[in-house]
Amino acid sequence: MQSVLILFWCALVLGSIAWYGGLVLSIGIKAGRDIRAMIDSLKNMPHHGSLHDHDRN
Repeated sequence: MQSVLILFWCALVLGSIAWYGGLVLSIGIKAGRDIRAMIDSLKNMPHHGSLHDHDRN
């Protein structure tokens, strides 16, 4: 009986670690895509009134 409980808890712990790792990986990939999309949209924005306006001098 004790070996069954040990196997159960080992499976539960390892399954939880695998689930959490997959969740972190999935969220990391989605966040990376969102960050890339935000950077691309910021690169395409006009720079009116920003510090990049060097022609005003």
